[in-house]
Amino acid sequence: MMEFVMQQMKSTGIEKTGILIFGRIKMKQELELELVKKYPNLFRDYGGDMRLTCMTWGMSHGDGWYDIIDEIGRKLKDLGAEDMIIATQVKEKFGTLRFYYHYDSDKKYPKSFFDRLGRYYYPRNKLMMRIWHNKYSRGIKECLSKIRKLIFGYTFIEKIENIIDEAEERSSITCEYCGENGKIRDNGGWITTLCDRCEEKKWEKPI
Repeated sequence: MMEFVMQQMKSTGIEKTGILIFGRIKMKQELELELVKKYPNLFRDYGGDMRLTCMTWGMSHGDGWYDIIDEIGRKLKDLGAEDMIIATQVKEKFGTLRFYYHYDSDKKYPKSFFDRLGRYYYPRNKLMMRIWHNKYSRGIKECLSKIRKLIFGYTFIEKIENIIDEAEERSSITCEYCGENGKIRDNGGWITTLCDRCEEKKWEKPI
């Protein structure tokens, strides 16, 4: 399927502009392949079966977020987690980056005492679940969680989540087209993050 899409893009010359034939922004293929080469474990499903992964379509956002994706891969590699998670979809949604992933079931990642505690002490009956999800209980849990992080630091899983969250937040101030400083803009219901220059040129021709 990926080969068919790329053939269609080449036949129309669209692969040079970074605009996918279906009207969505798409990163240039050469930039995608650079990321796949640098982080082969993280992007092992790139161009895979569309029935199993959304990475069939590559990275569905503009070239301007290349550095953000590169930073995700670099931080995960530094953490020792790049071969433990698999990217399943990378795209723009509501003007910001969405980086979806799952853990490789064949890999064992370090679990802290608090990871195990959350797994084994999660409520199993309806009454305890109602208490567990009560707004007052949530407030208490949030306070205890903040105290725990201050004293013991973040767990391995939380560190991975923080890397993704920070990248997605950074995308909200980074132009999706060119990578310069930008802001979220609402153009008749179509929300994008663009700099002033790309906002002006957007309606002239594809960037």
